Amino acid sequence: MKPLLARILISVFLTVLSAFADALSTSESHLTDFVYGEAFDMVSGEKIYSEYHCRIDSNQYQDVHYVDSTGFPIAYKRLNYQTGLTTPSFVQKNILTNDEISAGLSGRKIDLRYSFPEDKSKVIFLSVKERDNSPLVIDSGFDAFIQRNWDQLLLGTDVHFLFPLVSRLRLIELRVKPSRCSYDTRSDACFSLEASNWLIRILADPIELGYNQEIKRLSRYRGLSNIEDKNRESNIVEIKYHYQNTPFEICLKDGPLLRGARNNEIDD
Repeated sequence: MKPLLARILISVFLTVLSAFADALSTSESHLTDFVYGEAFDMVSGEKIYSEYHCRIDSNQYQDVHYVDSTGFPIAYKRLNYQTGLTTPSFVQKNILTNDEISAGLSGRKIDLRYSFPEDKSKVIFLSVKERDNSPLVIDSGFDAFIQRNWDQLLLGTDVHFLFPLVSRLRLIELRVKPSRCSYDTRSDACFSLEASNWLIRILADPIELGYNQEIKRLSRYRGLSNIEDKNRESNIVEIKYHYQNTPFEICLKDGPLLRGARNNEIDD
């Protein structure tokens, strides 16, 4: 893995998928149950952090809480799906570095913002020129995009989309294609996420995504984490996702963005 260039491909949370991976229901009519992810270092096998995805406000919004292995909060994200299931706006706060990134769609323009310590900030407005074969996808909207293209992917067809990299203040074209799972599984279909540009593909390893074929939900993520430590370094992680119908305790608390937390602290 080439960490710097790979980070460029998913610097927002792929989140995920880190990101991007704020899972949606298979019907796309509303956000799913509550989602729990466990991130393990792929070299040492050590558990690094957990993520809790909480649906709120009649499924229009979703909060994502990230905590380290001791339970200390390290990042927080709020998503707003009013602009579409594949194009949610979001704000993400990295508590360890005090960085904040956001993206929002208004008509044919996308507003990207990146703020970091010492009151430095960058803002850019980009015009979105979508093509039929390369629509815009923002952050966790990737999951709904996968579901909409599920049959096409299982037939072996590549799908392309535009994705905003907020920390780079630019759009990049990515592609997803079917791949063989690198881990033992009987239930998952795996996909490879990579840049459409052949030069970047040579320099950066793809991200592996495993989806449970029965429920069409993300079950495994393998690649560079979108959560950085205090030195702004990311680990190569394997994230295992679990689903439940009842909220986690952390979902009943306000996130740091709502309370204006600063100085790397969260009030109880």
